[in-house]
Amino acid sequence: MKLFAFLLTLSSWALNGSLADDDMCGVTNIPVGAVATPADGSYYDESRKQWASSMGSTSMSDAMLSPEAIVYCTGDEEVLSIIDFASQCGYKLSVRSGGHQYSGYSSCEAGTRCIQVDVSGIKSFSYDDDSNLATLGAGLKVDEVTWNLFPLGLVLPMGICNSVGLGGHLQSSSLGFFASSFGLGMDLVRSFRIATADGTIQTVTPDSNPDLYKAVLGAGKYVDIASMPEIANDAMPFLVVAPREQAPTSGDFTHYITLIVSWTGKDNGPLFDNFDAESPNEKYATYIQPFRDIAEPAIINLNQPVPIHNQMAGFAFDFNQQPFRYHVASISTDDYSLDASYWEMVATEVDDRLAMDNLYSSLQFQGYGGAGDGSQFNRNTGLNSFPFRDLKIHFDDWVFFLDDDQEEVARGRVNGLRDSTESYWRDPSGTEGFWMTTRTTDVEDLTTKDDLWKEFYPDRATFMSLQDVKERVDPCNVFSSDTTIPLKDSSNKKDCPSYP
Repeated sequence: MKLFAFLLTLSSWALNGSLADDDMCGVTNIPVGAVATPADGSYYDESRKQWASSMGSTSMSDAMLSPEAIVYCTGDEEVLSIIDFASQCGYKLSVRSGGHQYSGYSSCEAGTRCIQVDVSGIKSFSYDDDSNLATLGAGLKVDEVTWNLFPLGLVLPMGICNSVGLGGHLQSSSLGFFASSFGLGMDLVRSFRIATADGTIQTVTPDSNPDLYKAVLGAGKYVDIASMPEIANDAMPFLVVAPREQAPTSGDFTHYITLIVSWTGKDNGPLFDNFDAESPNEKYATYIQPFRDIAEPAIINLNQPVPIHNQMAGFAFDFNQQPFRYHVASISTDDYSLDASYWEMVATEVDDRLAMDNLYSSLQFQGYGGAGDGSQFNRNTGLNSFPFRDLKIHFDDWVFFLDDDQEEVARGRVNGLRDSTESYWRDPSGTEGFWMTTRTTDVEDLTTKDDLWKEFYPDRATFMSLQDVKERVDPCNVFSSDTTIPLKDSSNKKDCPSYP
């Protein structure tokens, strides 16, 4: 299989001595052409080009989006220069490809001596028909990938928010509606080029460096350019269920429920034996009739073969919640034990929220294949370090509000529902079986981050193996944020620069 390679003349910037003085290490001396610093008039707007600019209260989002500088990289030379500058001057680096991370972790928290590296300008795209490989730049957005592949009749499994950047998406999950039948987008990466903290760039494949390959996909932070193949252009029937708005609303924001089912028949056969309201079967009564009972007409039934690249283009959308702010918590489990009492608790919470002025909710339940051989998502276990291969149901709880005065109420609603239903998601015995993710916009929950991180992975050995890779490729923790694997012990790194 042919791999893409790039030969570039690389240069780096260096200082005399182990650590330069304040003047040499000031952000105005960053050796990259395009830099935004707090002294620039454009800095505030540039630092807020992230979803998290609407996270929580204004003061909360400002604190999470406060890099010492933003460095815009469009190629290898610039990337290596900022890595060298940060390494010698004691800065941490965080990387933004699209800025869609809900809690702002692709930026820098105030006071952390951190520079944000923006790779949104790396938008290369090429496709080789002989090898059936596409080479994609880390700065491409979901919609740009979709429409570059669309004329070729190809598709990459991804999420549906157009503004998501490919670099972060392929390293975090690339989870979407096609996961059960085709796995994750990251499962299809055949090689990638990566700039590491030692100032080198290497092409990584499953054979050339299997530990680093697995660690970057699912637990890593920075990818420059990745190479991927296509997915087969199978026909897929799909069903869209879209009840109308559920309650009177004010402003431009409505309460609604949208259920989208994309079914391939690849693993589990027909979606419904008789998808017909005139002769409903048990599945129809369980999954469809409740939506018909909410509002008429509630069902948009396409129920016909559609090429999957058309589906990807049709699903993806531009979502902009402005001028609303938000709080969100995400919860997942590998089992489905949400009984009637759980749904009663959720219904009561929704009723309470609907009664509140200018408070709007989006509760999203996403089903996946669970453990076993029932989905390609699970069958791809071991290809990379994505930890939730036994994922069966995932829940996002969003609460939107207009003013900072409502932030505490919104946060209380999200935390209250999460805490009151925890027993349904987490195994109280502590054995494997249930787990709860930690992604939340409540920064107070991050005080035990290191312990929480361990819950993302199937066992402690998996987590420690990722730490081993981190120790090897980034021993001074240059690439550091709340989404990177922490070092085992950073207190005795004698050769790492420090800065008061």
